[in-house]
Amino acid sequence: MPFDTLTYAQTNAARPDLSKPSLEGLSWILRHQMPKGHRWDFTKIMYREDSEGCGTAGCAFGIALMVWPELEEQYWDQIAEALGTVAYFTTRLFSAEPFLTMREYGVPPEAVTAAMVADKIDAHLRDKAALNAAREISFAAAEEKA
Repeated sequence: MPFDTLTYAQTNAARPDLSKPSLEGLSWILRHQMPKGHRWDFTKIMYREDSEGCGTAGCAFGIALMVWPELEEQYWDQIAEALGTVAYFTTRLFSAEPFLTMREYGVPPEAVTAAMVADKIDAHLRDKAALNAAREISFAAAEEKA
């Protein structure tokens, strides 16, 4: 089962505000509430109704487009900004290119689970929070010296 690796904190996480796009919301959805009728398939890179895309199957990026339709007409960098991150992170995280998937997850694209992507999102958010805290401490120390 894809949720077998969840910690107590992850399974009991409070539902974030899903009314607007966010990485926190996407991580929560990946762990708790896949959109109705959606089939997880990391090898499918977008959500579209046409034959070029993945229809009702797809990766986290496709889920984000299903949950927040306002992202549909935007480019990767705009979607990354709406999610509160940068395009480099979303490209690295959501790419189904075998080389990038092996480097990021250590498995081929077809073996990537929703929980694995949620883990990467959560790690990114923790790193981002730690960096922001370190910056605040550094700024405070600089102000004290001045």
